[in-house]
Amino acid sequence: MQKLMTTPMPQLLSLQDFSYEVPPELVAQQALAKRDAARLLVYSQDRALVHASVSQLPQILAPKTVLVVNDTKVFAARIFGKLADGASIEVFLLEKPTEENDGFCAPCLLRPGRKVQEGSLIHFSEGRHASVSYKPQKGDPSPFRIRFSESRNFSSWLEANAFVPLPMYIKRERLLPWRNSADTERYQTVYAAHEGSVAAPTAGLHFTPQQLSALAAQEIQIAPVTLHVGAGTFLPVKTVDPSQHKMHKEKYCVPAATWTTLQSAKAQGHKVVAVGTTSFRCIESFLKMENQDASWHETDLFIHPKSPDDIYRSELFDGIMTNFHQPCSTLFMLMSALLGLHETQAVYRAAIEQRYRLFSFGDSGLFWF
Repeated sequence: MQKLMTTPMPQLLSLQDFSYEVPPELVAQQALAKRDAARLLVYSQDRALVHASVSQLPQILAPKTVLVVNDTKVFAARIFGKLADGASIEVFLLEKPTEENDGFCAPCLLRPGRKVQEGSLIHFSEGRHASVSYKPQKGDPSPFRIRFSESRNFSSWLEANAFVPLPMYIKRERLLPWRNSADTERYQTVYAAHEGSVAAPTAGLHFTPQQLSALAAQEIQIAPVTLHVGAGTFLPVKTVDPSQHKMHKEKYCVPAATWTTLQSAKAQGHKVVAVGTTSFRCIESFLKMENQDASWHETDLFIHPKSPDDIYRSELFDGIMTNFHQPCSTLFMLMSALLGLHETQAVYRAAIEQRYRLFSFGDSGLFWF
């Protein structure tokens, strides 16, 4: 009797497969004095690792390479208030508030939010308050929504009373308001142009005006896109099966000039590198659209491997420059999809052994694939 040959089922991945040990002392708490002094781990297609500096990027990249950068701008997104009973509450805005009926409305996270109900008032400084207009129920991935009481001088009030939306792993003994904090400048790229993000596209934090000039002198082009970083990028994955994780939508735009530059670069065989995971997701989302135009769109694209050997193939990008990401995050999963899970884990082990600084204010890597 002939035996049927069966193909072994690929190993399905769980959330724990994307975990790794984080030495607390390697989590960067402050930005370096010089942006481009950060270390750069260069990973080649033959899996070799070279230890360099971001300042060497103009010499590392080939002439005519195109760097796709995210020119979004971070806004003052953390506000502290009090409930009617005097309890303190933190409001973390997920989008820049928009004006509606003589008030400003926005989706947000509330910490703690379990006792807050629709209609609850949150009291802020200068007599301002906001009402909770929507509270998600159990199983609903949607965020809270709040409506600020008045629009009078709202932007000025926000900048005077809100704080830089630093990630929770960056600790400050004393938080300073947006207008007075050194983080306001350092948690922002030098080419930030379009306000709307609640987290910085951190790979871009390493660039300086002088370095951009040095890149231009080497005929390395900068192609801007805009993706307003929101909950889709930074919220943790909580489902045991990562494929069940629901990404929140984020707004993005690819200018016509950038799209022309990218098409020309590929046609001429030049390298294209994404500066950061948000730039990568922005273009990959754009590529999947039927009608590619320069208007604003939304994306909830979640790139992750289905098995340890599953590799995501980009039609456009040859590499990505990105910082080192938190375990079990969608960003670490994206890197695992580009390099392979085991290879990504090996790269991170090597970075930790060499004492690279981790996360938003940390060092970076240039990964070719």
